[in-house]
Amino acid sequence: MIKNYLKIAWRNLLKERQFTMLNLIGLSTGLACTLLIYLWVNDELHVDRYNEKDDRLYQVMANHKSEDGIKTIHHTAGPLATSLATEFPEVENAVTVLPASWFSDKGTATFKDMHLKAGGQFVGKDYFNVFTCPVIDGDPQSLFRDNQTIGISNALALKLFHTADNIIGKSIQWEHGEFGGIYNIGLVFKENPANATEHFDLLFNFDLYVAKRESMKSWSNSDPSTYVILKQGADNEQFNAKIKKFLATKDKSIDITLLAVKFSDKYLHGHFENGVQAGGRITYVRLFSIIALFILVIACINFMNLSTAKASGRMKEVGIKKAIGTMRRSLAGAETQTIARINQTFTDFYKGNVFEYQFLDENYNALYASEQRIGILSQYFAGLAILISCLGLFGLAAFTAQRRQKEIGIRKVVGATVQDVTMLLSVDFLKLVVIAMIIAFPLIGWAMNRWLQEFAYHAEIGFNVFLISAASICVLALITVGYQAIKAALMDPVKSLKSE
Repeated sequence: MIKNYLKIAWRNLLKERQFTMLNLIGLSTGLACTLLIYLWVNDELHVDRYNEKDDRLYQVMANHKSEDGIKTIHHTAGPLATSLATEFPEVENAVTVLPASWFSDKGTATFKDMHLKAGGQFVGKDYFNVFTCPVIDGDPQSLFRDNQTIGISNALALKLFHTADNIIGKSIQWEHGEFGGIYNIGLVFKENPANATEHFDLLFNFDLYVAKRESMKSWSNSDPSTYVILKQGADNEQFNAKIKKFLATKDKSIDITLLAVKFSDKYLHGHFENGVQAGGRITYVRLFSIIALFILVIACINFMNLSTAKASGRMKEVGIKKAIGTMRRSLAGAETQTIARINQTFTDFYKGNVFEYQFLDENYNALYASEQRIGILSQYFAGLAILISCLGLFGLAAFTAQRRQKEIGIRKVVGATVQDVTMLLSVDFLKLVVIAMIIAFPLIGWAMNRWLQEFAYHAEIGFNVFLISAASICVLALITVGYQAIKAALMDPVKSLKSE
């Protein structure tokens, strides 16, 4: 019986090739887009969630009052971590970190004739108790015995020494302003995963930074970041209430309040308004989740519409069965020669150093790199959503024309022209398109205005945007429906009426 069903299904697929292709292309495209968006959303939701104590890991932020309101920054006072660990029973561990991203550029690590750019991070004694940083070789506590011992990532070790084995005790030259010198390797650690926001190649004792910058001992400085692990069962809201005015107890002249924010939430909820978390990249995650759901719904509705429409033509077959039980190019030119000459001049003056350069326009564009990527993705997925919608519209137009063959034949016999028949079939679909625009445009306008409010300088959305969009949609709908309408209008009425 199953074999017969498969044969009948295969014959129907071959018999109705047009509808089969429309169904397959529409549904498979929709499912593929939904899957791709799901993978991106899933990756975004897991950024910075690599720490074993993620549920209790918080970053202490500072709220600074200004004329424009409250500005929230992640830089805090140098002594803060030590005080939090000793004065608050809720704190299990606290650490001071000066992240590699704090420095405007990387330093240069040198071993023999090998010179490599590397990012250095300064960390306090409890770093390995707060963050998950697997140690491959060496003792984590050796990093804090003196200021000349460092930790090196497995990736950098392989580049410098061509191996990560038996390098404990070896020395490298580090050039990075006042922190330059010869350092001994005390441990080899595994670098952070790709979906971490902080990446570094070397770990330094934070005491080294304090030795070079005496201001780190002051409560009024704000260079490093402070992270805490709260004890099991500790309430973050109560902890925030206790630390809010903690800085004032150390220095009455400081008008800065503190708050603890979950470390893994900072990536998605990194936008603050008047000292309170107010969104961030989570807006894009939600937007693309809605787009994925929208694309999937469109694809499924198209599939069901066409399948249901064709089912009416198989009523006799169903009756018989029931009766018997049955997916950046580099430009060559003057820039290449110019950069080569600059590199040569740089090497002549700074022998042994690595020449690195950046374009000003690229740095400027990098400020909005995230928005640009989101914009490109939105264009692609919007185009795919339009394609799926057009496929569904095309299929329904074909079915409607087929269902009204006799009506069209009679109209042509009594004098209807090709233009009359084409308009007859097209107007019904245009009405649906207009109703859809009336519903969608206000929602789109509201969502776009709300998103633009997050930027200090933004463009206004004019009426012409909606006018051009409406005209484009109508033209696209007419082209999609028009093919089937004209095809039906040109059909010989004798063929459609011969069975009557």
